[in-house]
Amino acid sequence: MDPECEQLLAHGVDMIQNSLYAEALRCFVLATERFPDVADTWFEAAEMFLWFDRFDEASRYLDRALQADPDHEGAWSHRAGLWRRADDLPRAEACYRKAVDIAPDFCPAWHGLADLLAANDRPAEAAEGFSRIIEIEPDPAAAFKGRADAYATMGRLEEALGDYEAALEIDPGYVEALLGRANVAAGQDNWQQALRDTEEALRHRPEHAGALVARGKARAALGDPAKAMRDFRDASRSDPRNPDAYLQAAVRSCEEGDFDKAWKLCREAACFGAEMDEDFVRDLERASGRLAKNELGA
Repeated sequence: MDPECEQLLAHGVDMIQNSLYAEALRCFVLATERFPDVADTWFEAAEMFLWFDRFDEASRYLDRALQADPDHEGAWSHRAGLWRRADDLPRAEACYRKAVDIAPDFCPAWHGLADLLAANDRPAEAAEGFSRIIEIEPDPAAAFKGRADAYATMGRLEEALGDYEAALEIDPGYVEALLGRANVAAGQDNWQQALRDTEEALRHRPEHAGALVARGKARAALGDPAKAMRDFRDASRSDPRNPDAYLQAAVRSCEEGDFDKAWKLCREAACFGAEMDEDFVRDLERASGRLAKNELGA
């Protein structure tokens, strides 16, 4: 690489390390103008456009990077991310696979591919991807957690618990791993363990809405509905768009016979995309003498 090009790229990296992102972008764009045949100039500029959520420009610069170097694994990985953002999942998957074919140890592409597979109900394939990351990444806590989630989805709960433990050995304050382990414990009716894990998660992140909801579920199962409702209320305050907080509060309100409140909370949950449990809705209809199609517009 030309020494001047190396200097420009290094200067841009220095700007990023000093949080001077606009200056870094200008530096990388200048590098593309002076050295248009160097893929890394286009790639570094594309990364900065992604930082600024300027996706159309990022896409154009990634295309130029791949024109300069068709085997640039980073450009393929970012291109996959843009396809995923556009909800074109087959193209996203193809680009991630292209990246790892080029560079089998390229962890960002493996993470993207495994996350994509997990999000699209392909847990067995996702687990394989996370296993690959565990083999090659120095700090695989996120990969252990991702594989644990995949195992839990497949009902392989003991393996899931082992991977959550492995993630927490690496990072004892890993909130998502604590909540994953709590969810498995809850599925096994081990509510004391679920409570311990959610309280530990909240010690690290006191306003985490998901952790508040999970602790509320554990408290309700352990016979403390007042504290459970407080957790659900706090969760909805922490994240007013969290549907599970409203739905769990609706369940508790129904149990207490406050059907007006239960229907109101169900409407809030539905507004934010909650999937209504059919058995609960039928129970609420029977108990209140009111129909979901009237109350929820269903």
